[in-house]
Amino acid sequence: MDVGEFDHNPDVAAPYVDVETSGIPALVVLDPSGRTRTATKDGQFSNARSMPASAVDAFLKKWA
Repeated sequence: MDVGEFDHNPDVAAPYVDVETSGIPALVVLDPSGRTRTATKDGQFSNARSMPASAVDAFLKKWA
């Protein structure tokens, strides 16, 4: 979801991830009931622009 400059949709993101501490972009994996299985922390994907797609793929395959 779009969180803009930390000013869009904060109420929607809040149950899943604290974008102020997780960094943007943040990735969240939910289980079928909507509970968080995992969420990125500490800016894990903050360098996503230069990150290979395989890094995101590996994260998702681990948790999805």
